[in-house]
Amino acid sequence: MNIGVDIRPLMAEKRTGVGEYTYELLDAIFEIDKQNQYFLFYNSRSDVSKNIPPWKQENVHYIIARWPNKLFNLSIKFFGFPKIDRLIKTPLDYFFSPNINFTTLSKKTKHILTIHDLSFKFYPEFYSSKQRLWHKITNPKKQCLRADLILTPSENTKRDIVDYYKILPEKIKVIYPGLSSIFANAMMDQEKTRQKYNLPNKYILFLCTIEQRNNIIGLI
Repeated sequence: MNIGVDIRPLMAEKRTGVGEYTYELLDAIFEIDKQNQYFLFYNSRSDVSKNIPPWKQENVHYIIARWPNKLFNLSIKFFGFPKIDRLIKTPLDYFFSPNINFTTLSKKTKHILTIHDLSFKFYPEFYSSKQRLWHKITNPKKQCLRADLILTPSENTKRDIVDYYKILPEKIKVIYPGLSSIFANAMMDQEKTRQKYNLPNKYILFLCTIEQRNNIIGLI
């Protein structure tokens, strides 16, 4: 199969949670799948190649568009152009989006979309006006309706999508996030890790960006 993947979450110099999810998932897939062809798409007028992971597998191909990002996003929003699968120029069986983004595809290309949560809907006060506008323009509900399959990291997010977007539960599959080998190795030798970072016997490991919506105060 030919599978397109949106790797725009990997363009930033410092990865967010979505960036880590995208990287770890693809890295694991490329280790085990040598048969299907993967076309990794991103758009950037500037050179961000230093931030993009350099996978060397023969079945992994990079597709780069050089549109100005604002023009690219606005064109997709208001004109439904360009179709990302057509920019790839190889007939795709599936296109995978690891997060909500400005996306438009030909009807023949099946779309797999990951929705991590609906915090932007339930807690808009934790988002800037720019972020709220971005979510409004990208229209997550419409993207869920268009998608052929929706992936979520939890049963809670699945329930939210069913309840608030009226999506059939059969269309949503829960896939729990994996654990990076970095942490798996650390857990195998917890005493060594504790000594390395001068940690007490009991501690909390918090993996997230420091933002108000993550309720760090509540955790403490």
